[in-house]
Amino acid sequence: MISCYASSLVGLVRGWLDDPDFFAMCVQELASGKHIPPASWPGLFTTAYFHHPGELESEVQTAGLIMETTLAVQGPGWLARDFEQAWQNEQRRETILALVRRMESEAGALGMSPHNIVVARKSVK
Repeated sequence: MISCYASSLVGLVRGWLDDPDFFAMCVQELASGKHIPPASWPGLFTTAYFHHPGELESEVQTAGLIMETTLAVQGPGWLARDFEQAWQNEQRRETILALVRRMESEAGALGMSPHNIVVARKSVK
């Protein structure tokens, strides 16, 4: 899933929040989960629903699955300064991964990742 915090986090990192249209989109996402790109930002991801991490468990149960866990896809690693350069350096990459592994399933840290993934299983009858 894409987190309702995704645009706000990306906007902070990339300096986009100063644009009133982008900021208004973020406010709407935080309030409703509705991601509707403004006309002034035609290159953004399509209209979609961005979840709050806490919504996933009920959706999984409604689908008849048994929730195992929710994991952060990026975790806080994507926030690393000069991420692309850091990822090419083995020592820095391992440091980032060590941190991410410690935080990937922490409920409080799930919102730091623009994307989360649910691990669930089918009920055995």
